[in-house]
Amino acid sequence: MDVCKGERRLFDEMQMGSLVARNRFVRAATYEGAADAAGRITPEIMRIYRELARGGVGTIVDAIEVSGTTFGKVKIAGPGGQHGLYASYAAKLAGRVGIPVILTGGNRLCAEMQELLDTTGITGFGLARPLASEPDLIARWERDASYEPRCVSCSRCFPAAGTNCVLDR
Repeated sequence: MDVCKGERRLFDEMQMGSLVARNRFVRAATYEGAADAAGRITPEIMRIYRELARGGVGTIVDAIEVSGTTFGKVKIAGPGGQHGLYASYAAKLAGRVGIPVILTGGNRLCAEMQELLDTTGITGFGLARPLASEPDLIARWERDASYEPRCVSCSRCFPAAGTNCVLDR
């Protein structure tokens, strides 16, 4: 079942200023722990970004990103999990500003993101933890929009030695 059918689609290009991204998925900001002592890009960061690009992420940039902190307060993944945690605020903001608004926080299901894309002015969707767990998640969704990410939002994907997933250990 292709749940991603609408006038604006999750896998359509997204324009942000002069940048055209290949889809509406944005790698949300995360701590990689891979920069050099001066904060410069290293080969490890380039490896991470190449892996994310091969996995289907549309872009890795900053925009007006609506997000927040829920650490230890909200169950996101699994049955009964809360998704699109800041969707109502992002939708209101998108209706008032003339620039793209990216929603981050609990984006886990294509059908829910497509519904927000169809019914609000939200431009794209930021993902962090699910991409630490599955860098190829976007490509998986493109093949099967009903696929449910394996991320359980345990918040154990931010060790001092870089971003990775405990499910890979």
